[in-house]
Amino acid sequence: MTERRVRWGILSTANIGKRSVIPGLLESDRNEVVAVASRNLERAQKFAGELGIANAYGSYEDLLNDPQIDAVYIPLPNHLHNHGRLRLRRLESIFSVKSRLP
Repeated sequence: MTERRVRWGILSTANIGKRSVIPGLLESDRNEVVAVASRNLERAQKFAGELGIANAYGSYEDLLNDPQIDAVYIPLPNHLHNHGRLRLRRLESIFSVKSRLP
């Protein structure tokens, strides 16, 4: 039986994600990075192109509303997580349901 891969969205183009977490996700058989968002679309597109990520968004809200995303990684300093946290709370039930899917 093949397990479904977790489809990740990256909520920022911060270097810590690019250097540390995203390479591991890209190499994993159980994960795939499907989108990245930045407050600047050109920056998101450049980042996505460098890492082979299919979708780039010019707003965090657009990424959070993408129905193909199962999980979100926020490679920002902790004090900046609040920007996405309020929006994530709204989607919490969706993520909770998706986490139970095969």
